Amino acid sequence: MGQIGWMLSLIPDSIFVWIYYLLTILGVSLYIASKLVKWIPMMGQYKLPAELVGVLLLVVGSYLFGGYGVQKAWLERVAELEAKVKAAESKSQEVNTVIQTKIVERVKVVEKKVEVVKKEIEVQKEVINAECKINDVAIELYNKAVSDPTEVKK
Repeated sequence: MGQIGWMLSLIPDSIFVWIYYLLTILGVSLYIASKLVKWIPMMGQYKLPAELVGVLLLVVGSYLFGGYGVQKAWLERVAELEAKVKAAESKSQEVNTVIQTKIVERVKVVEKKVEVVKKEIEVQKEVINAECKINDVAIELYNKAVSDPTEVKK
């Protein structure tokens, strides 16, 4: 069944629309002809079959045309949702770029602070190593190094 559907998908939709219209028009015309045939001699015997075939073609044509309309509505809905997904993807890319920029800036701030603290430790190494015990300056420098660089000081 999948192969038949694939082959039918190669046929343009406009051909199917014309077929649905022709079936509907043929059904209506056969039904009307079945009502008029009783006035034509020797054609009265075909009144019932023409009426049944006309009604059947009318119902089939209407059903197929309605199915085509529903399919088109779903295809439009799919296209609309695909457009929304594409917009969300582009917005996601923009947000990811902003987040990436913030991360890079934060890493730069942390690296800069580490460098500053390393230089302060180098300058204060005489004071730190003077008594072979942890000095208050060393504790202060260590706390400064491990604190959040983006934190606003009060």
